[in-house]
Amino acid sequence: MLLSIVFMEITGVPAQEKQSITGRLIERKSNQVIPYATITLIRLSDSAMISGSTSDDNRMFTISQVQSGNYRLRMSIISYNPA
Repeated sequence: MLLSIVFMEITGVPAQEKQSITGRLIERKSNQVIPYATITLIRLSDSAMISGSTSDDNRMFTISQVQSGNYRLRMSIISYNPA
């Protein structure tokens, strides 16, 4: 299953300020929106888990108070059955 983050917004301008990451998960093949997924923010330099969130009823997620840096988003879903 391939997932896309359709809408992703990173807010906060100066490098020292904390930022927010907001997005929506969509299954690429069926274009189906994915609810209740777990999203984890992983720091690239040491693979440490920094923060996380879940997608809500509106299929959106937000991770707040993120320091400037290089990260990977990891998404996981339990019992998801694509159409």
